[in-house]
Formats: sequence, structure tokens, C-alpha cells
Amino acid sequence: MRAVADKRDQQRDDFVPYSSDLRRIAKIPRRSMSASDLEWLADEMTQRLKTPRGTMRLRPIQALALYELATVGGLFGILRVGAGKTLISFLAATVLKSQRPLLIVPAKLVDKTKYDKELLEQHFRLPHFMRIMTYDWLGREQAGEDEERGKKSALDEWAPDLVVLDEAHRAKNYREAAVVRRLRRFFRAHQNARCAAMSGTMTKRSIMDFAHILTWCLPAQLLPIPTHWNELELWSQALDEKKSGFGIGNIDPGALETLCADAEDARLWERTDDKRHAARVVFRRRLVDTPGVVATVESPIDASLIIRARRVELSAEVDAVFAHLRQFWELPDGWTLSDGLEMFRHARDLALGFYLKWEPRPPIEWLQPRKNWHAFVRSKLKHSRKLDSELQVRKWVGALKKHAATKERKLDTEDLQAVECLDAWLAVRDTFKPNTVPVWVDSSALAIAAEWAHTRPGIVWVENPCVGQRLRDEFGLSYYGEQGRDETGRFIDAHDPKKSLVASIASSGEGRNLQAWCNNLCLDLPPSGARLEQLLGRTHRDGQQADEVEFEFVVSCREHFEAYQQAMADTRYIEAMTGSPQKMLLATHAVAHGVGEGRGPRWWSNDRREQ
Repeated sequence: MRAVADKRDQQRDDFVPYSSDLRRIAKIPRRSMSASDLEWLADEMTQRLKTPRGTMRLRPIQALALYELATVGGLFGILRVGAGKTLISFLAATVLKSQRPLLIVPAKLVDKTKYDKELLEQHFRLPHFMRIMTYDWLGREQAGEDEERGKKSALDEWAPDLVVLDEAHRAKNYREAAVVRRLRRFFRAHQNARCAAMSGTMTKRSIMDFAHILTWCLPAQLLPIPTHWNELELWSQALDEKKSGFGIGNIDPGALETLCADAEDARLWERTDDKRHAARVVFRRRLVDTPGVVATVESPIDASLIIRARRVELSAEVDAVFAHLRQFWELPDGWTLSDGLEMFRHARDLALGFYLKWEPRPPIEWLQPRKNWHAFVRSKLKHSRKLDSELQVRKWVGALKKHAATKERKLDTEDLQAVECLDAWLAVRDTFKPNTVPVWVDSSALAIAAEWAHTRPGIVWVENPCVGQRLRDEFGLSYYGEQGRDETGRFIDAHDPKKSLVASIASSGEGRNLQAWCNNLCLDLPPSGARLEQLLGRTHRDGQQADEVEFEFVVSCREHFEAYQQAMADTRYIEAMTGSPQKMLLATHAVAHGVGEGRGPRWWSNDRREQ
């Protein structure tokens, strides 16, 4: 390839080099199916899998996913919101004739999953038993192994021959999350276990989000990514979307030109000046054409989507608080901020009229040992292959102390520091109990949200529970928080669609079928394209009867608009990398030029002062 020849004299870390692994990836067979082929497959698979009285028909994308799972032995599904992942999850065990299937779902979707199974088993031959676990529980200490007591992990104890990961983006934090570490160890120890992973937002900003999941789903010879870490890291530097202000710079895609599938790819690579975009498109085609990988490439929802920014002006009291925050990096109660991420988070809260504080404040004698211990835990988990949680690190240090006391082992300097760090923290841990409380400066933004909700049926989306609770208590709106329930225990799905409601993004921002509403007002726009895609998909999805779905988001400080800009950059990356149409890019954007700019402290940059 021309790009390879041009780059031979450059340093290895300046571009992606040609390699034997890249040659292997380029030679992986590519799947090609016409629309008529998919329709035939849907009819054929439906006949094989439906019950005698079943009347439902598999969608073509569902049939293709199950066919690939049966022929390859694994499935990596980049399936849009509303594509029918739940039915695939259940039928995966049927097509593989699994004896011990395991379905892993977010905790907030357990009840919905059980309800859907009761409905779908009337139409399809679902497995008689399929164990359901949650990501939340699997990441807890109880689900881990304990070598001293001879206790196996929950995964090893059940020993599933099939693991289905619904909302598989929950398993993307490959370095830190305990649940991912346990899954990785399980698949390494059980080479015959199959995996089907599905999500509409499989990646956020990096190929590293899903590279390890691919290795669980596909046999080594079909992996469309490098098997060597160093080479994968170079691909990441060439393809990833960097978060504004963070991360290292991108490198030249170099030999990724080898992945061009045809003359169309070659022309794109040759004619564009943006080689990173070309590399993403070329890699995406290589990924989605791979046997065992299925991706939605269409968006059949008839309703149009309008995304609109709503500029909200707040009171002079909020501006005064912001002026102090920008200049001194300090909250009104004197609590100082340590980094830009804290500033971003607290500025977004203040722009809604409140800030969070610890009440009472922790004494320095408690705070410093806590910081030291948590820093040690983060470092230990990052470099450990067996430890998954803070509690396990504590037990490991406790074992060191036991060995030292019995003189079974002499501790080195690093071990002694670990013991001292834990002892210092345990000595003060119970002397203070953190308690976070909201302090309200102004409720103008909430009054605007309440007025919006009382003039039309719609959903007000909130990030922090205190915002939803205040909208409930002061303005009379129903708030659905943890597990998608209100204070009476009623599910959000049972709410009268003719009335407005307030919903938690964390609890109801994914997996919910809320197409009964078509109006949305978001007070805390997620600064992530993947999370926003999930959020938009609650109402802009199959079954939506309205001609238009409106999604408004509040902009009352610079950070609110930056969240929108970051989400847009993320969605461009996701669509280029996966080929799955992103709602943000399909929508009509009514975001006026300059909406994210303004005079006053809420719009100041953190490193610039208005004169």
C-alpha cells in the first residue's frame, strides 16, 4: 500500500504500522446480504423459532443476529435503540441449545425483562429457564471469589455455557470496574463459554470501550482488531475521539489504509484531508462486515426529531455565586475545587440554582487519610489481575499484616506503606459520616421547567435527585427516581401519558419504552454522545405515534453548551466507527448561533476574566 511505503522512515509511534495482525484482519471474510436475503432469513428463522400459536415475526436484523450467533458461536451486536435486543437475548439460548444460559442486565431493567419474557414466550420458543443477574450485583463483593474461604465467584459457581450481555456498554470500563474484571477472568478460564453482547451505544469515545468485549464474543481468527496490546493502543490513538482538553493527541492512521474494502473506500482515503475520519469509516466497514458482528444501519422511525436549546437567564444571586466560583474556584461555603472536572460538575449544578455540600464538613484529620487510602486503592486495582474492589484490597493488606505478625513473610517497603496507609484510614474512618445536602440559591430554572410541564404532556429529565424532589414537592410534578418508581412505588411506564412527569436520567434514561410522550425538556444534558443517544431513544423509538419528537435542553452556563458540543463530537465518532445512525445526527437542530456565549460570570472561561 502507498501509505505504508510513505511511512517506512517515520518513527513507530507516529503512525499505525503494517503488521502480520493487520494482514490477518484484512483477510477476514466479509459478510454481504441483500435486503431480500434478510427478509427470507426473517421468515425462515421465524418458522423455526415460533410457537405453534405464535403470531409475531422476527425482524430481519433479529434474524440475522440469531443466524450469526448460531453459525459463529458468538454475537457482537451494535443494535440501535428499539431494534429488538430483548427477544434476541432470550432466543440466543434457544439457537445455541444452551443448558446454563445467563442473562446480565442493568438492575433497573430486571422487572421489565421478566415482564417481556412472559409476553414473548407466547410467540417464541424461549428457554424454560434463564438465570438473570445484574451488572450491579455482579460487581459487588458477594459476587467475587474468596481464596481464603475457598469461595468461587458467582460466575464460576453458576458456570454458564452462554453469557448474554444486554446493554453491554455497562461492561466497557475494562480497567477499573469489578464486574468487567470478573467477566474477563471467567472467559479466560472457560474457553468454551459463548458470549452474545448487544448495545445501541457500544462505544463512547474509544475503540478500547469494546475491544475486550469483542474478544469474548468472537473466535480469535475472526477478531477484527489487533490481538497485541501495543498495536491496539496505536489503533486507539489513530481512531479515538478525544475528550476536549484531555488525553494524548491522535497519530496518523498509516497502514489502516490496508482495511479499505473496495474502490469506494480507496477513493475516500485518497481524496479526503481528514485521514482520521477516513480511517474510522474504513474500520467501521471492516467491523460490521465481520461474521458474528451485526449492526443496524437503518433508522425506520417515521417521527422526525427536533433538538432545541432553551436559553435560561437566572438571578443576580446566581451570577454573584458564579463570579466567586470562576475567580477563586470555591463554592459559597468555602469548599475549594481541585480540578476542571469538579468545576464542570459544580457549575452545571449552580446553573440550576443549587450546589452540594457536605454537612457537616469533614475534619482534615479524617479527610487526608481518606484521600491517601483511596489513591492507593485506585493504583492497586489498576495494576492487579485478581483484585476487583476496595474491600478486596483491604483484605489483601490485612493478609500482609497477618503474615508480618506471624513472621511468615517479611514485608518490603511498598508493603509497609500499604499497611500504614490502611491503618491510618481505619483509625479515623468511623469518626466522621459524610452527609451531602443541596443548598438552593435560586429556583428560577425549576420554575421554568414546571411552567413547561404544565402547558403540555412531556418528560422533564433531571440528573440529580434533589432537582426531581424539589420539582415534586414545590411544583407538584410526579418524580420517578430510583428503579423508575415514584414515591408510591408506581413504575414510570404506568404514568398517565396525558400528564407530564419528571424522570431521573440515571434510572430511566435507558431501557425504558416511553414513546407515549413526544415532548422532552432536559435540565442536565449528558456530556456524552452514548448516554444522550440512549436518552433520545426513550421517546424517539418504534411505536412513536407523533409526527415530531421534541427534545429541548437548558443552556444557562458555558458548561451546559460544552456538554452539547462534546455530545455532538461523540456521536460523529460513534456513527463513523459503528455505522449505526445516531439520533443526534439525524435530528434537526434548533440551536441558535451564540447560544453558548454570553456576558457575565456564568459564561466566563475558567482561565479568562471578563474585563
